[in-house]
Amino acid sequence: MDNTLPSEKMRFTDRFLAAALGFYAVCTLFSMAAMSIGAVILFAALLAKTGGPSGFLRLLGGELCEPWTRRYLYAALTLALACLASLIGARLSPVCFAGFCPDVHFAGDMAKTWYLFWPVVLAAGFRIAGGRTVSLAFKSWLLAFAALSVLGLFQYFLGWPRPQGIPGHEGWWHVTLFLGHHLSVSSIFIFPLLAAFDCAHASFNKNKRVLGLPGWFFILAAGAGTVAVIWTYSRIVWIAMPAGILLWILWRLPKKAALALAAAVVIAGSVIWFNPAFQTRFNHSMGVYQRQELWRVNMEFFSLRPVTGVGWHHNLALFGHYKEQRFTMDIFSGHAHNNMIEMLASTGLAGATAWTAYCLLVFFMLGTVIHRSRQGRGPPLHFAPGLFCAWIIFHINGITQVNFWESKVLHQIAWVLALSLLWLGKTRDKA
Repeated sequence: MDNTLPSEKMRFTDRFLAAALGFYAVCTLFSMAAMSIGAVILFAALLAKTGGPSGFLRLLGGELCEPWTRRYLYAALTLALACLASLIGARLSPVCFAGFCPDVHFAGDMAKTWYLFWPVVLAAGFRIAGGRTVSLAFKSWLLAFAALSVLGLFQYFLGWPRPQGIPGHEGWWHVTLFLGHHLSVSSIFIFPLLAAFDCAHASFNKNKRVLGLPGWFFILAAGAGTVAVIWTYSRIVWIAMPAGILLWILWRLPKKAALALAAAVVIAGSVIWFNPAFQTRFNHSMGVYQRQELWRVNMEFFSLRPVTGVGWHHNLALFGHYKEQRFTMDIFSGHAHNNMIEMLASTGLAGATAWTAYCLLVFFMLGTVIHRSRQGRGPPLHFAPGLFCAWIIFHINGITQVNFWESKVLHQIAWVLALSLLWLGKTRDKA
């Protein structure tokens, strides 16, 4: 017989959910294994909080009463259906090279679409958890970002925890942290980085602590994060980061301060640009020709199946057999190394259009939060301007990599999209 009082059970489920949200927030900046574990624990906490599957479904039903959540869900469903249509097309009319045709398995091939719907679950979790718990989760996210950014500064010199050498710059190491690849860091850490910019701005603008942390903490975290992302030695991020940060400065700061700081960023960027190590890396030919060939071949795939593509993500395997038939020199196989070309090649115009609409909705959501805030109708604390600039950096990064569909990145995307849905909610518990 269970003699536990209902209030004690409630306190336990509340604490469990609070701990799970904070843990998952931290996990979105760690390894893929940590992210998966964090998601499972958070899902278990939501089931415990809602009393089981039926209560969880009622929670989701309530979340879908939010207009912006429904809009987001329609965009996610459209993108998922476009991916499915590409797989159906690949099954019915496959593109084949060197005797190889795509081997379509609908369940396995569509498995990654769950990430598109995870933001809705996270937003529902935020809403049921309440403002204090959500604020603690935000704080955990930003504290983890700051700590890992500092670790990245050491990794550049020492290589630990996951050494990945920098071509042409031997003896130094890409900042990969626990994510395993420098491009993952450059596409994930930009979100808490620009959020830290917004928190620093809010702290000094209102002359008070944000999330219980002083303004200087956010300045130091933003500084360490900026250097850590630069030291990933992702060449495209060296273009994207200054663009996003300059936009934030000119947008968020008073005119005189903005112009002075923008000039400082330009000067610092120029000094870095002419550093021999950066010049060596930027001008290094490794990966340039290969990417150009990947783009060319994937556009050829698109021309063969312009409506539905050659099958979502099946362009990767097709390229491996295409190169055996057409290339005499060694070219690495892989995805298209460009978000839009990846969508065109694998899902055709249908998928590329759905993906573009999905991305535009994300900007529109953040723009709406910003507009409401200017009218005094927004949440007391949000990082919408910072996340808006982070998304711009993200998509510039996506010119030379398929960062959108990387599983580790999708966890971070889900996290920041859930924040947007929370801030847009009519029944929002102010955080």
